[in-house]
Formats: sequence, C-alpha cells, structure tokens
Amino acid sequence: MPSKGGPRNNSGRKPKLPRDIILDAGKVGLTPLEYMLAVMDDPAVPVDRRDRMAIYAAPYCHAKADSAPLGKKEQKQAIADEASMSGLYAVPAGPKLAVNNG
Repeated sequence: MPSKGGPRNNSGRKPKLPRDIILDAGKVGLTPLEYMLAVMDDPAVPVDRRDRMAIYAAPYCHAKADSAPLGKKEQKQAIADEASMSGLYAVPAGPKLAVNNG
C-alpha cells in the first residue's frame, strides 16, 4: 500500500548553488561567486568544470533580458491600456472639491 503524506525523496526547495561549490569556496576563503569566477579564469582547470562554473555564475553577473518580444496576451494588454488612457473608455477625472467660504 502506498504511503500517504510525509517527506518524499528529492522534495523541497533546491539550493541555487551546488554544495560542493559552496564548500570549495569556503576552503579557499572566497565567496562562491569569486570562487566561480576564479575557476573560470584558470586555464589549468578542465573545460567542462569551467563551463559548469560559468553556468552557475551567469545569473549573478548578468541581468535577465527585458527586451524579449511581447507575447499575444501582453500585446492585447498593452493595446487595452493604451485605449483606456483616452477616448470613449478613458477613466474620467474625479470631481473637483472646492470650499465656498463666502
């Protein structure tokens, strides 16, 4: 009979960096990012290890591309937002509040 509930293998939040990188960086006295960049720049390190370090270091060095083209839903939303700024479907201005102390 299968179990119901409880912890499951490989469940839960995964660490962003592999534990071996964090431990190796601690042994050398560098931050994980400094360690990964140092390994990448060392020509004596095998290429596959340098590639692995580049993959893990990239999110910390480069921002995500914001210039990606809009999808269909985003294009429709942009058109709707533009139409709501003016014309028939524009949001009317609120009432002017004036005090007459006359």
